[in-house]
Amino acid sequence: MNSVKKLNEEAVSPVIGVILMVAITVILAATIAMFAFNSTDSIKEQKVVALKASAQDDTVVVNLNGGASVAELKSLKFMWGSNGATITDAADFQVNGVNAVWDTDGTTTIDGLYTKSGGFTTGDCFTLKKESGNLKVIGIFADGTEQVFIDKTYA
Repeated sequence: MNSVKKLNEEAVSPVIGVILMVAITVILAATIAMFAFNSTDSIKEQKVVALKASAQDDTVVVNLNGGASVAELKSLKFMWGSNGATITDAADFQVNGVNAVWDTDGTTTIDGLYTKSGGFTTGDCFTLKKESGNLKVIGIFADGTEQVFIDKTYA
């Protein structure tokens, strides 16, 4: 008597299919993760400078409180209003209690850009004539990058 046992091989095909699907999913996830994590190289490093603005009667006082990037700070740009008008009158701006001299020739056409000779230091105090609207203070660093430090609205 010839007895032939028939093996049930139906389960082999679904197991191979599941293994292939898992392998494809792992490879796809690894590829997506590789692109996602490498995209952070394009994010610029933020500079750390602490400025605080507070209104006092008809003026706004901006204090430089420190930060790791103060030494890299080249200029500060002060702008008022929704249209971003810059301060152009030295009488409306004081640094450490003294009217600012904006240009080397003593003129007041400065476009709101203040560069302190000798560099900025913790404790520097800037006093601006208060106007209604938005005050923006932008830092410009030695490497050419710019960063908004203050964006505050006054009545």
